[in-house]
Amino acid sequence: MKSPSELIESLDVDGALQAWGDLPVESIEKPVLRHAYDKNDIRSYTLVTQLMLRDNRWEWQYLASMLLSQALSHLPGAYFSAYLHAEEACKLAPNNSSLKEYLLFFYIVPDRPMPDERAARIARELLASDPTNKAAIDTIKTFEKRQMARATHCP
Repeated sequence: MKSPSELIESLDVDGALQAWGDLPVESIEKPVLRHAYDKNDIRSYTLVTQLMLRDNRWEWQYLASMLLSQALSHLPGAYFSAYLHAEEACKLAPNNSSLKEYLLFFYIVPDRPMPDERAARIARELLASDPTNKAAIDTIKTFEKRQMARATHCP
């Protein structure tokens, strides 16, 4: 069986599906991200997008988002594309609170692709099930600060 790096470098979609298809995303995430970081190679992302075309699971959307928002974030527009993948992952797994927390990351990154109202809505959903959720609490605080700043800058 090929290593993760060999699968990525050869863009072996069939091999990746066979090797990774039944594994939890946590066990795939590290070697794929490591390859992208170490090689600064977009083939990791290309392979994951090909996996999505064959088997559109939330795990592939999430992994594509992680690649763009972490290892490949230096590429122009990477956060916006990563946000799109994160939103798609949430659509495919709407009850996954970890994905919703991850989605809030896009409210604080420099490019800020997540709209204010979307961030507040996700944070409120998380707080409804876990009133102590730190990511949600921090998001609401940031949202309120931004709303106040806008209100004071309006003509």
